[in-house]
Amino acid sequence: MDQIESTINWRFIMSRIKEKDIQYVYDVLLESPEIQNLIRKIANGNMPIHPAPAKNDDCIEEANLRSRLPNVPLQLKETTEELEKYKNFYQQTRPKLERYDSLKTEVGNLRNEKDILSAELQSTKEELEKYKNFYRQAQPKLERYRSLEDEVADLHRREQNYVSRLEENGSEIEHLESTVDNLRKEKDALSAELQSTNEMMQGLKKQFETPMKYLELYRSLSSSVRSGLENVIMDCNEITFIASCSNESSLSSIWKYIKEISEDSDSGDFKALNLIFDYFFEVFNASLPEPKYERDDVEIGDELDDEYYDRCCGSSTSGEITEIILKGYRSRNTGKIIHKSLVKAS
Repeated sequence: MDQIESTINWRFIMSRIKEKDIQYVYDVLLESPEIQNLIRKIANGNMPIHPAPAKNDDCIEEANLRSRLPNVPLQLKETTEELEKYKNFYQQTRPKLERYDSLKTEVGNLRNEKDILSAELQSTKEELEKYKNFYRQAQPKLERYRSLEDEVADLHRREQNYVSRLEENGSEIEHLESTVDNLRKEKDALSAELQSTNEMMQGLKKQFETPMKYLELYRSLSSSVRSGLENVIMDCNEITFIASCSNESSLSSIWKYIKEISEDSDSGDFKALNLIFDYFFEVFNASLPEPKYERDDVEIGDELDDEYYDRCCGSSTSGEITEIILKGYRSRNTGKIIHKSLVKAS
């Protein structure tokens, strides 16, 4: 009886069912065989009118139902027609609902993809900014690289031109190779000559090194001493200095001048001039095939002999030699005394 009453109120129920729930109701009807049989019986008029005996309350309820049964087939028919309408409406709407659900899902997916793409876009923007900064920093290097590429290309073209010219002028190459060989030989000869010249220069430098020292020593003498020898010694350069000091007459003049200033034998000028004379005395002898002069061999303790020695101021006329002021020199071959040694005896 509950099922019949539900059927009678179907229209009322359907009026309150939302469109989206129609499919659910329809599916319930299709899935319930009992409801389907009940609907068929009511539609065919085969619904039992006299049910089994029941209690008084049941009888009252049955009487009420019986009073409403004549309208049930009509209501059922109307409900069935309306159900069919809703079924058709659902069939028409179902693709749209499915499309709606699909679009809703697709929208959700698109939103997710949008979020992902937004994150990727932000990451891409950051990376793009890095590349922009890198490009700005690399721009000068790129320009320099392009410039170098142009230079390399130009050099390559020039190289190709040179190669072409060389290929076209094979005989000229052979001539140049021969010239190069000759130049190399000349270079080797010049290198050997230069080496010899350098060795000679080093020898001359070594030779002039000592004269230069004595030239500087002479230039350090007092002006009065240099003035006394200005007609003998030329000190404008090392060559004239050597030439003016290493000849026979100059040596004699220098020795005589040293003797003249011997009264102050402890002075720096006397000692320096004595050293200069000793050096150029050796230079003069070395310039000859055989030494011409030799220095006196006088020694402290020798007896004073006026035939061989000159006495300095303050010396006694006889006795042993106590001080050698200036050594003289004599001919090595004849033994002739050129200048007597200047000594002091006591």
